[in-house]
Amino acid sequence: MSASSTRTARSAPRSLADDLRARSDDELTALLRARPDLVSPVPVDMAQLATRATTRSSVVRALDRLDRFTLQVVDAIAVLPEPTTAGAVRGLLGATVAEVRGALDHLRTLALLYGGERSLRLVRSVREALGPHPAGLGPPARQALLAHRPARLARLATDLGLAASGDPVGDADSVAALLGERPRLQQLLDEVGGEALAALDSLAVGPPTGRVDDARRDVDVASARTPVDRLLARG
Repeated sequence: MSASSTRTARSAPRSLADDLRARSDDELTALLRARPDLVSPVPVDMAQLATRATTRSSVVRALDRLDRFTLQVVDAIAVLPEPTTAGAVRGLLGATVAEVRGALDHLRTLALLYGGERSLRLVRSVREALGPHPAGLGPPARQALLAHRPARLARLATDLGLAASGDPVGDADSVAALLGERPRLQQLLDEVGGEALAALDSLAVGPPTGRVDDARRDVDVASARTPVDRLLARG
C-alpha cells in the first residue's frame, strides 16, 4: 500500500500536527531530509515541528524549490473550496491521475499539505504566501455576487433566464453556477461586444481586479449601453 493510500485510510487529520503525529518514522525522515531547516535546532515534539513547518520563511523556502507543475497543483488547491479532492484538482488542471498523485504525495511529504485524497487542505501559511490572488485569479463569482443588494441579484438572475428566489444567497449560488457553465458563459461573452471583451482581457493579464464607478448600480440587459454596463448586466 502506498503512503497516499495509507493516509487515505486513516481518519482525516484535523491539523498538520495531527497529520505529523500519524506519520511513520520513514515519512518523518523524508520530511526532515526535504526540509533540513526544520531540525535546527531539533524540535522537542510534533507540535513544535508543526509550528516550525508553518513559519512563513520556511514555507516560502519550500515553495521556491517546487517544480512548475507542483506549483500549479498548489494554486489549484488554493482556488478550490476547502477541503478539496484529488479528483477536483485533476479536473481543474486537466492532468492525469499519476501526475496529480505524484505532486500531492510530494506536497504531503513536505508538510505543505495534509489530509487524504478526499479531504486535502493546504497549511494556512501556504495560502498566505500565495497572496490574495492565487493562480492570478480574482475572488470566486459567488463571493463577488454576494456584495450586491438582494434586489440587484434578483434582477441579474432574471436577466440570465433564471427564476429569482428572492433569497440573495440562493440567487448568488444560481448565478455563480450558471457562470461556471462554459457553453452558457461563452454565449454571454458573445453578447457583450469587442470593447467589453477587451476589458476582460486586460483583467486576464493581471491584476485580476479592477475598479469602476458605482459598480453595484442597477443595470439590466435591456438598458445596458456601455461596455461596462453590458458586463455588469450579465454578472
